[in-house]
Amino acid sequence: MSQPHAESAESADFAESTDNSETNSAGADSPHLDHAEREQVAEHSTPAPLEVHEVVREEGETAMDRTFAALMWSALAAGLSMGFSFLVQSILESALPETSWCGLVSSFGYTIGFVFVILGRQ
Repeated sequence: MSQPHAESAESADFAESTDNSETNSAGADSPHLDHAEREQVAEHSTPAPLEVHEVVREEGETAMDRTFAALMWSALAAGLSMGFSFLVQSILESALPETSWCGLVSSFGYTIGFVFVILGRQ
């Protein structure tokens, strides 16, 4: 029966540590930084989960306000980009000699479509 108490103590510690995120920012206690440098480091600290959620929510709201045609063009572009995954993998597999490592190297071609999507922000 001591397990539930230990879990609640851990969750309380986590909640306390997330509530004090502003006062316990990275570099706040560093003796090597002056006041201005500490403020600059605090500005670049990891955002709180609620802040991340709000940014993602706002981006979702913006995406939902796009027209149907814009969403369809984006979906088509993303689908074509992902199609390059199979194309590059096939090209690599056909160009490489049949060895034990051929499958490993050609599998890297599958990631190309993902790279296109990420770089294109589709």
